[in-house]
Amino acid sequence: MSDPSGNPYGHPAGPAHPSAAGRPASWAHPAAPAYPTGPHPAAPPVPQPMRPDGQPVPGHPGPGGPQPYRAAPVPPARGGRGTVWVVLAVVVVLVLGCGGAAGYVGWFRPWYDAKQRAEAQTRLGAPDGFTETSALDNDGAETRTVVYEVTCQGSVCPVDVPESLYAWLVRAGRTDLDPTDIRNCLLRRAQAGADACSDWRWRWDGYAVRVETRGALPLADPTATGRRTLQVWFHLGPRH
Repeated sequence: MSDPSGNPYGHPAGPAHPSAAGRPASWAHPAAPAYPTGPHPAAPPVPQPMRPDGQPVPGHPGPGGPQPYRAAPVPPARGGRGTVWVVLAVVVVLVLGCGGAAGYVGWFRPWYDAKQRAEAQTRLGAPDGFTETSALDNDGAETRTVVYEVTCQGSVCPVDVPESLYAWLVRAGRTDLDPTDIRNCLLRRAQAGADACSDWRWRWDGYAVRVETRGALPLADPTATGRRTLQVWFHLGPRH
């Protein structure tokens, strides 16, 4: 509502600015239009996506409803090179661990045990006057078998065989025999052809040991002629 002076805002007009004196009336600014009264008109609703059945798409409010909060997209996590190296290191450790255990059980341990048996047999050596003719390692049975031989011509041998065997057995830890026992054993074998000396068993340096003799010496008949060979089979078994 304007006042009688023509001011559209309803306030009395103040004194004119001194610079306005003498200016033509056409220079005066036009009066401002009246400011509309009443509530501000509502903004038109934002159109919402609708399904064919007329219902709003899930996740979107209906017309005129509050707008859902949309967070800024989160970039996917980027694995650094350090993670790749860690994974590779773990894989290498697992492969080496499994392969190392399999190699130890399947190759290194049998090889090492066979090496230890060979060293023990070499350390013991052959009976005096006997010659080593063969050596065989059986990894499956964990046994090393060595054959020693002595050959006599007629009734003459290069050594006193019973004494030589006795000294060798003592070195190998068998101390419950004497030269007479060994001589009688070989004599019975020569007389009857029986395996009277084939089952000497004991333990030496942790190994299972078995000694057997094969062949015969001319002990029963000093006048015998020809060559006679006596073999001593030395079996060195597992160590416990």
